[in-house]
Amino acid sequence: MKNDNMASLAMSNNLSSELKWCVTGTPMNTTVKDLKNQMEFLGVERKHTGVMFRRFVEICSEKRRLATGDLDLFQEKNRRCRVGEFLTIFRSIVMRHTMGQKYASTGLRLMKLPEKKDKTVRIAFSKEELEQYKIIENAAKCCYESSRRSSN
Repeated sequence: MKNDNMASLAMSNNLSSELKWCVTGTPMNTTVKDLKNQMEFLGVERKHTGVMFRRFVEICSEKRRLATGDLDLFQEKNRRCRVGEFLTIFRSIVMRHTMGQKYASTGLRLMKLPEKKDKTVRIAFSKEELEQYKIIENAAKCCYESSRRSSN
C-alpha cells in the first residue's frame, strides 16, 4: 500500500465493508507519507487525508529549518500547534500495540504470532522466462557489486 500508483492499492480501496482493519508490522517505512494509503484504505476521507499529510510533511520540513536556525520562535509555536492537530486526528484512528504487550486483567500476551514456517517452492521456468530471469539476476548482481565497491 506504499505506492500510490499500484493496481493493488486501487483494488484494495474498492473493497466495500462497514469495518476495515489495516494491520502492519510497522506503520511507517520511510516517511509519514507511507501512512496516507493505509488511512485511505480504512476509509478516512481522501481530501481530509491529503490535507492532513501535506500539513505534517510541511511541519517536518519546518522542523529541519528550525534546527538550522531558519525558523523563528513564533513559527515554531505555530508548527507545534499543527503537530498537535495531526496527532489528535491520527490517534483517533490508530491503535498501537507492541508484541510484548499483555492484558492487564489476565497477564496474557495481547498478540501472538504463529510459528514461522519456511517452505521452498521450486518453480519451473519456460525457456523465455529463464532468459528474462537471468537478465534481471545479472542486473541485480551488478547493482549490488557496484554499491558494495562504492561503500568501501
